[in-house]
Amino acid sequence: MRHIKAFRFILIFIVSITLWGEENFKLIEKWDPGDEVVGRVGESIVDADGHVVCTFYKSGSRLITPNKIIKFAPYGQGPGDLTDMRALFHFGGDIAIVERPEKIKIFTKKDSTYVWKKTVWLKRGKFVHVVQDAIYYKNKWFLAGLEFVDFDNKKNLQYASFLKIYEKNGQPIENLIKKTFDGPHRFHEMNYYVAAYKDQVLFLVENEMKVHVVGLKDLSIKKEVNLETPGFYKKKPDEFYSPKGKTGAGKNYLSVLEHWKTSYSRINKVIVEDSFLLLQVRTCSEKLKRFALLFYNAGNFKLEKTIYTDDLLLGVKEGKYYFFAGGDPGRDEEAEDFIINVYSFGEKSEKK
Repeated sequence: MRHIKAFRFILIFIVSITLWGEENFKLIEKWDPGDEVVGRVGESIVDADGHVVCTFYKSGSRLITPNKIIKFAPYGQGPGDLTDMRALFHFGGDIAIVERPEKIKIFTKKDSTYVWKKTVWLKRGKFVHVVQDAIYYKNKWFLAGLEFVDFDNKKNLQYASFLKIYEKNGQPIENLIKKTFDGPHRFHEMNYYVAAYKDQVLFLVENEMKVHVVGLKDLSIKKEVNLETPGFYKKKPDEFYSPKGKTGAGKNYLSVLEHWKTSYSRINKVIVEDSFLLLQVRTCSEKLKRFALLFYNAGNFKLEKTIYTDDLLLGVKEGKYYFFAGGDPGRDEEAEDFIINVYSFGEKSEKK
């Protein structure tokens, strides 16, 4: 009987945490900045003015305000142009976009748009580095994404790392999260995330509920923490992103890639907000909304609350959570209209 009562108490406690989040997470602003058809979301942040900066597949980079969509940094090879967009992040009061593994362009806000300010060059390695996310923290550059560091052709082995650290002047310091692969794969297609909390840098990958904690003093892995996994979580098979598995055999690869990205509980956003490590994860459940927001205590990595939403998280600033309504355009059919929903905890609902 005691065990039953204890189980009931735990169940009520868990449900109350979730319901508290749902009840207090209110829509406070609804932006309708204009009509534009865009591809899936690449990278996104909220800038110092509370505006959304976002890159879209095939559509390019956009500054989104409550009443306007502004194009900037078009495709091209000029100083203010971009040939690719590998990562987007804050750089002081400006924004930084990784154009190539060795080339980061800094943009500053001027006359209600972003203009090129300077280019930062990093010393890259001799092999391919597919950057997926990056931050500039404590005078160092942290670039997340698969980088080959060596090959053993006789044994058919590939040596890679997933987190590269540079000094402020662009000189490489360290390669972390090292792995060895035997044979072909498409792990470069996976999303990798890097964020900072106090004296630590946190690394995550889309298909693992795990945090790699990097200490800033000696730039080494201090620990790996397995995060509490929600009951809805639909794990990707281990052979995903590997031709060794049967997944996608004989099918168009792009359609297979979209299946990988939307049919399993992948992490699609990582943000450190206040004292929380916030993950947005697909639920892949017909009984739930499309995504779950998982709030982990950034100090001990305990799951403290869960909120469900159909909208795609773009960024957070000063307690406001910015979403693309209906999901990820180009991946979710409901995300047809260019609407930005802004939520906050415990505030009354408003619309703009």
